[in-house]
Amino acid sequence: MQYEQFAIDKKIVFETLIKEYPPFVILYAKESTCMIALHGAHVLSFIPNGGKDLLWLSSKAQYQNDKAIRGGIPLCLPWFGSDTSPSHGFARISEWEVVASGLDEEGSPYICLQLQSDDWEYKFCAQLLVKVSDVLKLELTMQNLDEKAFKFTEALHSYFNISDVKNVSLIGLQGRNYIDQLDGNIEKTQHEAIEVDSEIDRIYQDTDDACTIEDKGYNRKISITKENSKSTVVWNPWIDKSASMVDFDEGGYKNMLCVESANIGDEAIELQSGAQHTMKVTIET
Repeated sequence: MQYEQFAIDKKIVFETLIKEYPPFVILYAKESTCMIALHGAHVLSFIPNGGKDLLWLSSKAQYQNDKAIRGGIPLCLPWFGSDTSPSHGFARISEWEVVASGLDEEGSPYICLQLQSDDWEYKFCAQLLVKVSDVLKLELTMQNLDEKAFKFTEALHSYFNISDVKNVSLIGLQGRNYIDQLDGNIEKTQHEAIEVDSEIDRIYQDTDDACTIEDKGYNRKISITKENSKSTVVWNPWIDKSASMVDFDEGGYKNMLCVESANIGDEAIELQSGAQHTMKVTIET
């Protein structure tokens, strides 16, 4: 197997689940599991302590080499948005290579995936480090390998698994300004906890605040903390938009909420030649 050198018995396992598709890797940490697709360095599942998955994954997700996977944590890189093709950048539809794996001092597994690109107008190397214990830790590093400085935008487009959107409140963004992408990109202020009862697509600006999804139906709280991320995107496509997506479960909008750690818009990162930037996210209950 191509990745045999990175496998660790009962801790880091590679599996080919789909013919002519890159392998998947499963990390086992005590009672927690995490599955990652090498296609897009895409975290598909994180189940802590034998509980319910914290991530939502569409049963209609398309596992094709030219398509992003619907759900989990897609990587939006080196751009966020649909103004440039492919939408949200090419990193999420590229095959990443494994460059490191191991166990930390407590025996919890980690793996590092890498994408080095000469296809963009600038040369760069991106790495995603995934660490699994009773929490999920992600570190996305972008390094400028070009002779010139460049700007990029990025997001960990996390789809969280919830009991029902009507049972959920999102805490942590009170007092922050946001761009309402469904209302002419008008800037507004968030005064209370976020409750979703219709389509929502907001970019919260100049915020590194932690967020908590309070889910009364599952009787749990999902905490999202981050470093070196100054944007937070909150998204739910609701009924009509989700119905227009061929890879979205019917009624699936009820069971997901995207809370995305990002650097986008005015928070775009400028990297000098040889410099690097790391965005870190921790997800836990």
